[in-house]
Amino acid sequence: MYRSLFLVVLLSAALTACKPTKRTAVEAQHRPAATEAAVEPMPEPEPSTPVVQQAEPANAILTVNAARQQYNTLLPWQKKEVSNASVQGVYLGDGKVLTVGAPLVAATYAELALPDGSARVPARVLRCDAEMNLALLTVADEKDMEIFEGRSALALGAPLAIGDSAELIGLADGRTPVHRTLTVRGSEGERTPLLRLELPNLPCDDADGAPILRHGKLAALGLRYDESGTLFAINGELLRRFCETEQTGLPLNGFSIDYADNPVLR
Repeated sequence: MYRSLFLVVLLSAALTACKPTKRTAVEAQHRPAATEAAVEPMPEPEPSTPVVQQAEPANAILTVNAARQQYNTLLPWQKKEVSNASVQGVYLGDGKVLTVGAPLVAATYAELALPDGSARVPARVLRCDAEMNLALLTVADEKDMEIFEGRSALALGAPLAIGDSAELIGLADGRTPVHRTLTVRGSEGERTPLLRLELPNLPCDDADGAPILRHGKLAALGLRYDESGTLFAINGELLRRFCETEQTGLPLNGFSIDYADNPVLR
């Protein structure tokens, strides 16, 4: 009897071991096909177009400081007291700075400085002409060329004509760039021909040496500002002659015109 009971228990355990579990049966019924789903390739990112930032024209402005001591015209063997002057200069590239020439006439010392006063180096006058009222400078020592790092260089452009519109570039407080549109109203000048440009108010610190641009190029150089709202400037034709052909001096026509109101003179 016990033997029969033992065989029944053994047979039941064997059948239970051979029966598939619930998990196995479900997986067998719902098992997906062995084929792998096609993986779509990720689209390649489009190459980004580099953003080219246009240089700020006011970044071409530097400050030219000069100390000059002129001779006494009555006592030529003596000199007058030392006077200081500060004007703007325009960086043309290759370590050259263009500015007005009056402060550099009889200068005993000149220096180039950043408009914010953060750096200044001794300068060397390459060429200065009193009649054209222009001067070209560079650094006195090659190691000081680093003052031009980060500076924008302006190219010489076509001269201005009466009726043309141009853009005055300057700095306020030596830091903030300012732009002002102005119009050429005429020309005058007994010795140096100057342009007369209409400018209601001067937005920058100084007009001497301020660049005047047309189509992004240097078309004139500011000389002085009149309280009546007129900016006098040296036209681009003289700038190009002075820089490229190294012209010095201005020709005279050799005659003058006067009124003949006096009957004796007539």
